[in-house]
Amino acid sequence: ASDIFSSPLHPYTKGLLACIPEAGVDYGNGARRLYSIPGTMPDASRLPSGCVFAPRCRLAEPKCSIGNDPELADAGEGRLCRCRRWKEG
Repeated sequence: ASDIFSSPLHPYTKGLLACIPEAGVDYGNGARRLYSIPGTMPDASRLPSGCVFAPRCRLAEPKCSIGNDPELADAGEGRLCRCRRWKEG
């Protein structure tokens, strides 16, 4: 689990971790904004084809929204990632 925090692979995981506020930072003065993942989560009863995160992902390309979920990619050291472009993010 510590690898997820120290070296996240999937763009959604990276986005979630970027949303965590830093201690001691004043986000209320407008000098620094807290990151938020764009868009909204899809309705679980009507999930899009392909990668569910694709409509909100900055790395998404057309093939991310086609077919089934992406294959699990071997990220080494016993880690897997279900993203076509995880190495680029």
